[in-house]
Amino acid sequence: MVALRDLHRKLHNRDNSDLTKREHSPDDYNVDGNDTGKKTDSKQIEFNKAENENQQIEKKPLVSESKEENRIHEIPLQDSEEGFFVKNKIRLFVGTMGTLLILILGAVFYVKFKQSSFKQENVLIEFQGVKETRSGDQLAQRLIVENNNRTSLEDTKIKIIFPEELIPVYSSFMEQGPSGSFYINTGNLFGFEKKEYELQFKVNSSFDSQFYLNTEFNYMPDNFSSNFVKENSFLYDIKGSVVSFSLVSQQEAANGETLKFIGILNNNNNFEMDNLILEIEKGTAFQFEESGLEKIEGSENRFRISKLGVGEKRAIDILGNFNGEINSIQKLSGKIGLLGENNNFLEITSAEESVKIIPSRITMDQEVVSGIKLNNQTVGIGQSLVYRLTFKNNSSSPLSDLILTEKLEGALIDEASFKMKNGYYNANTKEIIWKASDVASLKILNPGESGSVEFGFRVRDDLFPEEGKNQTIETQAKISSLNIDTNLLKNKEISSEKEIVKIKTNLEILTSADYDNTIFKNKGPLPVVSGEETTFTFKVELKNNFNKVRSPKILVKLPSGIIWKDNYRRSSGEVNFNSRTNELTWNFSSLNSGVGYNQPTEELLFQIGIIPQNGHSGNNLNLINSVVLNGYEEFVEENIFVETREFKVDNVNDYDFQY
Repeated sequence: MVALRDLHRKLHNRDNSDLTKREHSPDDYNVDGNDTGKKTDSKQIEFNKAENENQQIEKKPLVSESKEENRIHEIPLQDSEEGFFVKNKIRLFVGTMGTLLILILGAVFYVKFKQSSFKQENVLIEFQGVKETRSGDQLAQRLIVENNNRTSLEDTKIKIIFPEELIPVYSSFMEQGPSGSFYINTGNLFGFEKKEYELQFKVNSSFDSQFYLNTEFNYMPDNFSSNFVKENSFLYDIKGSVVSFSLVSQQEAANGETLKFIGILNNNNNFEMDNLILEIEKGTAFQFEESGLEKIEGSENRFRISKLGVGEKRAIDILGNFNGEINSIQKLSGKIGLLGENNNFLEITSAEESVKIIPSRITMDQEVVSGIKLNNQTVGIGQSLVYRLTFKNNSSSPLSDLILTEKLEGALIDEASFKMKNGYYNANTKEIIWKASDVASLKILNPGESGSVEFGFRVRDDLFPEEGKNQTIETQAKISSLNIDTNLLKNKEISSEKEIVKIKTNLEILTSADYDNTIFKNKGPLPVVSGEETTFTFKVELKNNFNKVRSPKILVKLPSGIIWKDNYRRSSGEVNFNSRTNELTWNFSSLNSGVGYNQPTEELLFQIGIIPQNGHSGNNLNLINSVVLNGYEEFVEENIFVETREFKVDNVNDYDFQY
């Protein structure tokens, strides 16, 4: 430490004599102090003198230096050591904090950059094309989907939801979806990429309406793990139609009065229209007669219109009549359209006409006076029906030369059985005609006077049923006179309401029994012997001609002495036996029409035994008390009940069983 302080003092000496000394070569000094003949110059003498003085000063004790001086000389040394370490710590801290700050700023910048690379509002989907169209025309639209983000969109898919007014024309890039929708698989959509698709729709709707096309764009950005959906809606207006249609008729009509509605059809397009369909919407009050158009098979109110040329205008006649309350307003609607998939009607345009019901100058009524159940207008096969027609002049003028007709429809009408007083039945037109030569009141019918006629026929019981077809008899009476004119029809014709009689099904239960040649082996004496058991195989068959029977239940009632052998076989249904009541039940969910005719017979075979007792004649004993069927006949909307009589031992015969 002494040497260090000495050096420190020398370095801080103002005259820097030690440093001056070191600037000279050793040759300039007399090292050993002996005079060797060399001269010593004055500078050397002065240097040596100063050196001696310095040595003397160094030999003085350090305590002679003041404490203040020591403190002054020690402070620089302490600052040098501690400052070095402090500065290093500061440098290390500043460097660490700087690195951390750079990392934080880098992370923030990365997150901000990542977030700014995708925004939902930069995903666009829209339709480009006309926003107005005509019913019956074709709507062309360009679908554009665009990704204005830096990041890519993966597994993208567009769902198009369209209304019933539109029918899409499918292309290879389209995939049919749930009802009223289809998909377009757009794949991956790279940053700033745009894709376009050409779409076509057929437009079928009433004009002056609006509809929406809705889109759902599903996608997942490649820097996210979540799915996104972009939805949009586009509104379109239907202005007009490629085909115009209107209905005109007289504004007033009486009940049953034949009306002519004229439908005016015009092709406003620049191409021919083919396969157009007229659909007549008629309420319960309108009775349709004819239109002069080809009726579409399987439909009562749709008709085919032949090719309609460019600019062609065509008139279509629709004949019919109303039956409604006096002063009521009745409407008839007609629609023009096309038939789509599954015979769905696609409307292009429509029209409607209203008619006010006024009192009739002639009233015309018909009724079935015998042979039917009045509550539901039903009749069974083989029964006879009697009809009465009445007519009355309600006007203030006489009516002359009236003609009365009755139109009949139904496969079960026995034409050979017609009974009437005068009149003529035309088998070709299926009409009965009465004229003045037959009925005096038809020659001249004065105001307030009325007249009537009657006729009858038998319902056939020998008709082979058509599968699934319910049977009815429909009749309608008409009366006309030259005295009544209208602007539309020269001969006024008044019609009665249609009379519809439903034919009840003919459900038969056939019972039989046998001993030999059956599926079950029978035993015992035949004829039966008192005290000994004899077994028989019994058979129940069901036949149903016209109408479906719901939930039929067959109950076979066995006498107390009859033994159930628990051997049975049936064509279908469920069989159960109650030993306490000695009753056998055979149940179905339904019994279809045509069973036993154009469908296989339903049948049940089972084995029973009998042990005659003393004092009883075996052949007079009952094997079956009765067979009862209960069910519900859907077409005539009533319960059905059929029952057989008892079956005795002497009724057993060799029945030809069919297995």
